[in-house]
Amino acid sequence: MTAWQPDRLGVHRAVQEHDGMKLPPYIERDHDGELRSHLHTVASAGAGMVVVRGDSCTGKTRSAWEAVTACVPDWQLLYPKSAAGLRSCLQTNVLTGPTVIWLDNAHHLFAEADGNRAAEDLLALLEQPPAPVIVLATMWPTPLDAPGTNPKKRGRTRHIHSLLDLARTVHQPSAFDTLGLNRFETQARSDGQWTQAAAQARANGELCQRLAAAPELLDRYRHADHTPGQAVVTAAVEGRRLGVRGSFPWSSSSTPPSAISAPTSAASWTGRHGSAMPSPGRGPRSKTSSHACRASSRPTASARQRTWSTLATSSSSRLPPSAGA
Repeated sequence: MTAWQPDRLGVHRAVQEHDGMKLPPYIERDHDGELRSHLHTVASAGAGMVVVRGDSCTGKTRSAWEAVTACVPDWQLLYPKSAAGLRSCLQTNVLTGPTVIWLDNAHHLFAEADGNRAAEDLLALLEQPPAPVIVLATMWPTPLDAPGTNPKKRGRTRHIHSLLDLARTVHQPSAFDTLGLNRFETQARSDGQWTQAAAQARANGELCQRLAAAPELLDRYRHADHTPGQAVVTAAVEGRRLGVRGSFPWSSSSTPPSAISAPTSAASWTGRHGSAMPSPGRGPRSKTSSHACRASSRPTASARQRTWSTLATSSSSRLPPSAGA
């Protein structure tokens, strides 16, 4: 088990001052004790399933990895990447010793064409295991398919629901409490990005989301194939650097996002308009910019602000400086 690197098992790369896969300090919380207790119980019984359920980017995979390395570090690990791959492994009897079957983001695996049959194979395995086995899955809280009254839907997910009904479930919290944030900040002083993420998470406790989202947001920004969208994010980041806080409206006198190229900087904006970028809450919304945004689904205002704040903060030391800055 300890031979596996956490990033190979689905643990998100966290934002940090230097590129790499250095993991932030892990702060144990109440659900960690529950998860490890379930793993010990299942290991003693010889077979069983444990599910860690929670929202995206809340630390489910990291919690699972920390738990198995603490509870069953000497067990071998089987990590099928698809339902078909899982079925193939089980049919070829690859379990030659105590094994953890690792199903990260199992909601995706079970949604595949062979998902229900893979669940049926797992049920059979747990009934007659050739060796001690723990099926450890991470999943989103949304049900795969509500069985309801539709016989066809119920038939397509019958074995999946039977399997999940047998599992011991641990609910991953979405947020840290103040004590947890304090402990993290104390242990994370070696990296300025980590301590900054902890400070920003004071408002809602969403530390894991900030640590995990920034690298993915930066990657999407750098490789964006939608120039107007990239330009809007560039302008938001530059505005943040200049001290703009809160929402970021486009005034009717400002250049619409569709007319801005991605390399637009705060300095060039100031040169064209004779002032710094628009402050929050000033000026009516541009009809052009409003129309340009209709093509994609629009997140809530709080989600947009959290995205801009996370990207701007994490990129402040990574993006090239503005002209004249």
